[in-house]
Amino acid sequence: MRINGLHIDGFGKFADFRQGPFDRAVTIFQGANEAGKSTLLAFIRRVLYGFPDGRSRLNPYPPLAGGRHGGSLTLATDAGEPVIVHRVSGSSGGSVAMTSATGEPRASAELPRLLGHHSRNVFENVFAFTLDELHDDALLRDESINGQVYSAGMGAAGLPGALRELAEEKSKRFLKGGKKHALHLAAGKLAKVDTGLRDVADNAAAYRELTTRLRGAEAELERLNAEGREARARLNRQRRLESAWDDWNDYMEADRELDVLPEIDEFPADGINRLDTLEERIGNAKQERRAAETEVADLQTIADAPLKHERIVDHAAAIRTLEQGRTSFHKAVHDLPARRAELEAHQGNIAATLRNLGKDWDEARLESFDASIAVRDEISRLQERLGMTRGELDRCRIVLEQQESSLEELMAEEQIAAQRLKSTAKPDLDGKQRAEHRKLIRKLSMTLVQLNALRERESDLQAQLAGLTGVSAVPAGRRNTVRGAGVVAFAGGVASAIAGVVLGGPLLPVGVVAGVALIGIAVYLLLQSQSPGAPIGNASLAASIRKSLQRVGVEAGSLKSVLKRDAGTLGLASVNQEALIAAESALDTADAQARAVGRLLEERDRASDAVRRRKERKQQSAKVAHNAREEFESVQQAWFEWLRDRGLPKSYSPETVIKLCTSVEVGLEQLGSARTWQRRIDSIQDDIDRYTAVVEPLASECGIAVDTNDARTIEVAAEALVTLHDD
Repeated sequence: MRINGLHIDGFGKFADFRQGPFDRAVTIFQGANEAGKSTLLAFIRRVLYGFPDGRSRLNPYPPLAGGRHGGSLTLATDAGEPVIVHRVSGSSGGSVAMTSATGEPRASAELPRLLGHHSRNVFENVFAFTLDELHDDALLRDESINGQVYSAGMGAAGLPGALRELAEEKSKRFLKGGKKHALHLAAGKLAKVDTGLRDVADNAAAYRELTTRLRGAEAELERLNAEGREARARLNRQRRLESAWDDWNDYMEADRELDVLPEIDEFPADGINRLDTLEERIGNAKQERRAAETEVADLQTIADAPLKHERIVDHAAAIRTLEQGRTSFHKAVHDLPARRAELEAHQGNIAATLRNLGKDWDEARLESFDASIAVRDEISRLQERLGMTRGELDRCRIVLEQQESSLEELMAEEQIAAQRLKSTAKPDLDGKQRAEHRKLIRKLSMTLVQLNALRERESDLQAQLAGLTGVSAVPAGRRNTVRGAGVVAFAGGVASAIAGVVLGGPLLPVGVVAGVALIGIAVYLLLQSQSPGAPIGNASLAASIRKSLQRVGVEAGSLKSVLKRDAGTLGLASVNQEALIAAESALDTADAQARAVGRLLEERDRASDAVRRRKERKQQSAKVAHNAREEFESVQQAWFEWLRDRGLPKSYSPETVIKLCTSVEVGLEQLGSARTWQRRIDSIQDDIDRYTAVVEPLASECGIAVDTNDARTIEVAAEALVTLHDD
């Protein structure tokens, strides 16, 4: 049985889930934890053996995603027939139904047979087990499971039954008592069989070789039989044509005679048969008469002829030679022109082959050229080396071209980076100078804050001095509170100003303004806290305010001197918040320019470094290409020397030389055939010359004219000599 596919209607996380067909020998389901692998295994188990009831502690795998609880499996029997097993949950393991691939119902009783009559326990512990079954220490205590596991390991599916049968046979064969057991006899027979098997194994190699040769011989015999059948068919057709030739000529002659014969109006009854009979009788009579006349004439000639050249009887042996050789001589004379024509054809093929090989080729060079297997092997090795070195050279050239192209692109990028760097505005101050200017701006901002605070204090003091006459006393209980609030306001103002200066940018004016305001408030509160609560017009308070005004003026003058001095360093005509913000903005612009220049410098440096590395790679590639070229030229020079040693042009490639070797082999075969025909012609000519040497002296002695250059006169003279000898 084999599982070819599955369909889950509803089971655990799966709903309307299909997989298959499983065409491969092994199908693997792979997934992370909780992907559903164990769910698929539980589904297969329960479709084949049933769903657990409500009392079971097993996971019921309810259809969480919907669908009817169950599904179907597509199985294949040992004969390859598809069977669909469908089961849904219910009482007694659920209802099961089986159908064929065409939908025809099958008996559900066939399911145990498909499962090999294995129990659920065996199936779940041997064929469809999980990690839980592997961890169960009671796995192999079940004899059926133990036997199945052992059977699978040994490759024997029915091992438990076999073990029982073996035990029964053992009890039958190993009897207690007796000396001649059947097992001993079987062991002897088994030893003989083993000996025979070893002999067969020794002959296996020879058998394979002979079988291979037999198949080759059978193939060759079949090819020859096919050629023979084709030749016999052509021969039979030729014979039929030859046998019909005379009848065809007679038919055409009769047809021509029939055309010239006059028509007969009154033809006698059975005239054709009577005419045929009479013509046959007339013809026979004429033949007999001619034969008789010829015989009479011959006899008369013989009787009348004088007996000349009687000495010819002395040459009876030579005459017998002539008589016996007449047929051979005639055949040789008539066969010689055809053989010479065939020889000329072979010589023409040789000439064409030599022309194809080149103008410097002749038969001597053709025979001296070595086209052996060793030479071909040497050509193949050189061809392989040429191909490898040429391929390596081409690869190196391509790599070098790629490196050159990449180098050109990188150099273009480097040039673009250099141009961008050249066209980019550079800051007037370097980083150190900009840092010093920023420190100076922060210092001036603090100084400006202090100066503004002094101005505020000076204004407040002047206001206090001018309004002493209307100043009311501050209650003694609130002085400490006012003084504390002034201290807090002053600290907050200083902190705000410092924060604005440190943070810079848009926060600078906000921090400075807030700090100045808070410091002014702090000065006012501190002055209020210092009021002794004396009556308006107190002279000591006015003197104290004047001293404070004097100190504030001195401090303000000192701060103004500092501002004027440092403003020159920054290149400012006057120092105020707007000027400091503008200077800070200019420094920000300079920083941005510096960062842009830095980025462009980095880009240019990276491009230059890439160009340098690419140049190194190009040099390495050029060196490798140079070595590859030298290797190729070395192999090519070896090939040129090989061609020069054999008198071949340098333009010949290994492929051309291989074709040349093939042409040389063809030419050698043609040359051998031509020489074979030449020997046959020489043999025929020798036979003619020997026959002529016998005829010529006898013909001269008997007064018979012959021409040694005319074979026909030789035949006539030989015929005359034989006739003369017979006479």
